[in-house]
Amino acid sequence: MSQPGNSSRFNQDETSAGVSLQPMSFADILDTTFSMYRRHFPLFLGISAVYFTSHVVLTVYWHWITDLCDIAVPILTYAGSVYASAQICLAKPVTVQSAFGQVMSRLMSFVGSAVLWLLVVLALSFTVIGIPVAIFLGTRWGFFPLTVLAENYPAAAALRRSGELVKGTWWRVFSIMLAIAMIALTIELIFVFFSTSIIALSGNTGEMDFMELIRWCVWGESHDEIKGALHLLHAINTAISALTGPITPIGFTLLYFDQRVRKEGFDIEWQMTKAVD
Repeated sequence: MSQPGNSSRFNQDETSAGVSLQPMSFADILDTTFSMYRRHFPLFLGISAVYFTSHVVLTVYWHWITDLCDIAVPILTYAGSVYASAQICLAKPVTVQSAFGQVMSRLMSFVGSAVLWLLVVLALSFTVIGIPVAIFLGTRWGFFPLTVLAENYPAAAALRRSGELVKGTWWRVFSIMLAIAMIALTIELIFVFFSTSIIALSGNTGEMDFMELIRWCVWGESHDEIKGALHLLHAINTAISALTGPITPIGFTLLYFDQRVRKEGFDIEWQMTKAVD
C-alpha cells in the first residue's frame, strides 16, 4: 500500500477520467474535490439539474408536495453525485442516466439505510446526553451512501460496513467531513448573500428590507406584495444550491476511498483489477 509522505493525494490522471488512489491529506482531498468538479462539471450539472428543475417547477405549480420533494429530491441527487464521484475515482464510465439508474436499482437499500441513520441520530439528538452519541454514530455511519451504491451492501450491513471504515480514525473522518460540509455551505451562503443583495438593491422588494429578505431565504416566509421578486430570488438561490450541492458528496467520496486505501490497501486491489481488465 502506498505510504503517506511519498505522494499524499489522489493525483488527477490527465489522460483518464479516474484518479490515482493514494493516501491524502485534508488539503489534497479539498484540492481534488474542486478539480474533479471542474473536470466533470457537465456531469454534475446534469445531476443537479434534476434538483433545480423539480424544486422550481413543483414550488410554482404543485405546492402541496413541495415539502416532500424538499426532502426526497436532494437526497436522490446527493446519491447520484456520490455514485458518479465513485465511478470517476475508479475510472469507470458514468452518465447522468447511469448514476440515477444505480440509485433507483439500490433505492430500497439506500432508503433503508437513510431511515435507520435518521431514526437513530434524530432520536438521540432530542436529549443533551444523546447529542454526542448522535454525532458519533452519524459520523461512524456517514459512508453508508457509498457502501450501498458502490459496494452494494444492504441497509443494515451498509451501516456496519461504514463503521468498519471509520473505526479507529473517527476524529479524522469527523473533522474532514465537517470541514468539507462547512466549506460547501459557506460558498453557498456567500452567493446567496450576493443574490439577495442584488434583489434588495433592485427596488422591487416593496416594503421588505434586506434583513426580511434574508429571513425569507432562510425560513421561507411568504410576502404577498412581492411575489415576483421572491419567485426570482427563490429560483436564483435554488440554482446556487444545485451548483454547490456536488461539493460535499465529491469530498465525502474521496474521503471514503482514502479510508479504504489506508485501512484495506485498496490502491493495490484497484491496480490489480485494472491489470486484469
